[in-house]
Amino acid sequence: MTLTSTRGAKTGGVLIVGDDSSVFGTLTAWLDSQDISSQTVSWNGLQGRQMLAQAYDLIVVDLRTPMPDWLMRLGRVDPASTILMVNCETDQVSTGAHPPEAFQYVAMPCSRARFLSVMEHSLQLRRIAQDMNEAQIRLDGRPLWELEREVVEKTIRQCSGSIPSAARRLGVSPSTLYRKREAWTRKLRPQRNVAY
Repeated sequence: MTLTSTRGAKTGGVLIVGDDSSVFGTLTAWLDSQDISSQTVSWNGLQGRQMLAQAYDLIVVDLRTPMPDWLMRLGRVDPASTILMVNCETDQVSTGAHPPEAFQYVAMPCSRARFLSVMEHSLQLRRIAQDMNEAQIRLDGRPLWELEREVVEKTIRQCSGSIPSAARRLGVSPSTLYRKREAWTRKLRPQRNVAY
């Protein structure tokens, strides 16, 4: 599920839940201009339907009218990808098992520019999180010295094999890199069993 435009890969899009057609019309028009698909569902439209909220990249939920069972109506949601629209006077929102601070909030009323700025920022955060997940190095079960070695060797290659340049870039002395490389070579050398 990627947040690229619909010109490229298909997006999970944005699910908009609530009854304020003016606010959601503004958001839908902006999403269309960004080539991001969206689906708007009213609270009444959710009745009798189990939404697959996790199928969307971002969920915008209008909670300006208190809705204590909103989580049950939507099904499982990821707080990091959920924006809750609340009134400025709202004291507390029911967030189920999730801590309230796990969600993003937009206090309404607010200007159109502020509203769209929050949406854009949230979409950018989702893109960054997805890019990090795709580019993440597999670290399971690897000792720290192997990770350190990988970083040092890559930096040396980027510095055209110059250990002093790599040391400057890494913020250590060249002798530190020489010692570390020597220790790594010893670790990688096969152990000889010597019988006495």
